[in-house]
Amino acid sequence: MPYVMFIPLAWPVQKLLVLAQLPDPKSAESMGWILLALASLFAALNQGAAFVDRFRRKPSESRIVKIEEAILTDKDLDRIESGSRQRKADSDQRIAAVKEDSESEIARLDGEIDEITRNFNSLHTDMKASDKVLAAVQQQCTTHTQQLAAVDQKLTNILQRLPRRGIPSD
Repeated sequence: MPYVMFIPLAWPVQKLLVLAQLPDPKSAESMGWILLALASLFAALNQGAAFVDRFRRKPSESRIVKIEEAILTDKDLDRIESGSRQRKADSDQRIAAVKEDSESEIARLDGEIDEITRNFNSLHTDMKASDKVLAAVQQQCTTHTQQLAAVDQKLTNILQRLPRRGIPSD
């Protein structure tokens, strides 16, 4: 039978606490909650001790030496600044060279594009002229075909009117 917690409090609070049923203290569930509470308490104490210990310790010799090495003198700053200026000048020169090369390449490509466009336009004009000549030749072929058909018809008529004297007919 579960235990009900009774604490002498004010009536409404006591009424709410009656609803909170605690497991049997001898059950495995109660032991699990107790172990969890103890582990949480131990972890909290460990973290608190480490936090306090961090501020108590004095810096080691190696940390002091590293901090002293990290402090820069005016001479070091001047050396770093001059190196930085030199690298910036070098990069500016390289950027200018690349820019100049790219502009000359663009100009060359523009010239090639213009030449290709002129060649294309010339070919297009030649093709139009060839199309006109081809249309005229086709018209002449049609006219010659009609004339040959008329000549063939006339020859057929003439051959049909001739008397047959040993000439085989088709």
